[in-house]
Amino acid sequence: MRKLSIIVLLALTGVLTTVLPVLAVNPVSSIQVVIAPGTAANTSDVALSWHPVTPVTTGDTISYAVYKSTDGGNTYGLLANLNSTTLTYTDSGVANYTDVNYKVTVQENGVSPGAADRVSTVYPPDTSPHANYTDNTNACSLCHKTHTGVGAHLLNQTTTLAVCQTCHWGSGTNSKYNVKDGETAIGGGGRAPDLAGPLQHTAYPGDQWGGLSTTSAHSFDQSPVIAPGGYNAAQALTCTSCHDAHDTGNYRLIRSSISYPNGPNTTTTATVSFSAYPVASNPTTGETANYISGSVTLCAACHSDFNAPSGSGHTPASGTFVTDGMYRHSMGVAPGSYTGPSGMPEPLTTSLPLEGTNPAYNQNKIMCLTCHYAHGTVRSGTSISSVTGSPSTMLRRRDNMGVCEDCHKK
Repeated sequence: MRKLSIIVLLALTGVLTTVLPVLAVNPVSSIQVVIAPGTAANTSDVALSWHPVTPVTTGDTISYAVYKSTDGGNTYGLLANLNSTTLTYTDSGVANYTDVNYKVTVQENGVSPGAADRVSTVYPPDTSPHANYTDNTNACSLCHKTHTGVGAHLLNQTTTLAVCQTCHWGSGTNSKYNVKDGETAIGGGGRAPDLAGPLQHTAYPGDQWGGLSTTSAHSFDQSPVIAPGGYNAAQALTCTSCHDAHDTGNYRLIRSSISYPNGPNTTTTATVSFSAYPVASNPTTGETANYISGSVTLCAACHSDFNAPSGSGHTPASGTFVTDGMYRHSMGVAPGSYTGPSGMPEPLTTSLPLEGTNPAYNQNKIMCLTCHYAHGTVRSGTSISSVTGSPSTMLRRRDNMGVCEDCHKK
């Protein structure tokens, strides 16, 4: 079964335009998604269903509206207005291997206050085992055994990593995402480079990474390591250090809380709310992503020194774990708003990913993923880290220091 990557976003949207007090509206509490083959070739029918919403005020009427987005959640089009007794909607003829966002809005007496509900994930032509749990599937048994589990939490493998690898490790596995090789399934049975990069890819002629092998990657499932830019304490890293097997509402099943060392024999927790949407406008070329917010919080949990404020390129750091006295590239700054050494505006342009909702893309902000892949890279150009003292390609998106030239064209 392939992992699905259409996002079903259930939200309460709308704004009161009268001077009356805002009325409460109960949200949709859960949703079920069933994927079936469409009547046309290479399409699927996406069936959405939800539990009825109880009116806040007895005697009020409830209605539902279903919306659809094909541009990563930037814009939505209305699919249907439904009365209180209609709790299902089927979107027929959805092209396989594309990403679509659905939003269900609840209204009570025509009022909806605009409070977000929850995120679920589906992906035609199959249904994800990570979300949309129903009592008429065997999705749970893909990872758990009720009476004969061989790992903690009734896992059917001895370790969590082994469970993840059964679907996500190597070609021909049961997921859209092959994280070992950094591949994403696309239409026609092909593969495209994955947005996170390759963890342990070995080159072969004609591969999706241009015949190149992984040159650096996150050190998962190895001896405990010290995170560059973090506290001087080693910790082990595995899939579930960053991801949760069950739907968290975050993009790519990112955990809602990340634990990391922050002192001698102590740890703390960062709360993560990572909003982004996969976009596949052309199913033959793979995914792009519409990054909205929260990615830096995820990375900075372990690499906190590198979450540098504006002006850090001109002001030495203090109060950090390992970068006191050093100058650091600022995070959360917009290339299009760059001011040069003379103090005059020198707007920059970039082809690298940015984060935000500004329609003028270059006004969106730099994040960790602007320059680095999350999993690994095949790029060349080893350099010595001023923090770790070790040679590495540092998960960069471009050869050598090409990520710098992409913005700072000299």
